[in-house]
Amino acid sequence: MNSQKPFRTTYSVHTVALSVAQIERALQWYATNLGFELLHRRDYPEERIYTAIVGGVGFQLELIQKDGSVSPSRFLKEDDPPTMLQGFKKVVIQTQDLAALYDTLKQNGVTFVYPGIQETPGI
Repeated sequence: MNSQKPFRTTYSVHTVALSVAQIERALQWYATNLGFELLHRRDYPEERIYTAIVGGVGFQLELIQKDGSVSPSRFLKEDDPPTMLQGFKKVVIQTQDLAALYDTLKQNGVTFVYPGIQETPGI
C-alpha cells in the first residue's frame, strides 16, 4: 500500500457515464422520472455508438449506447446479487422529500431493486 497522503481538495462529481441498452428509452426515463434535460448529443454511427449528456439537476449523466453491448445480468444467475460483478453499481439521488420522490417514481412504474428506500443521515 502507498503510504503517501491522498490529494485532498474540495470537488464534486461532474459527470457519471452509464452504458444503456436503448438510449432513446433512457433519455425519456431520466427526463420523465427525474427531470433531467438533454444537454448534448453526439452519435458515432460508424462505430455504432450513440451518446447523450443529460443534466440540469446538479450533475450530469452521460448515457452511452453501444450496439451489441450486454447487460451485466447476462453473467449472473437469477439469485445472484448484483454486487457479484465489479464496477459501477448505482447513482444516488439526494432530495429534500424522499417520500414524495419515491411515490412519484412508483406512480411512474419504476421498479426498485430493493423495495424499501431510506434516508442516509450525514451523507
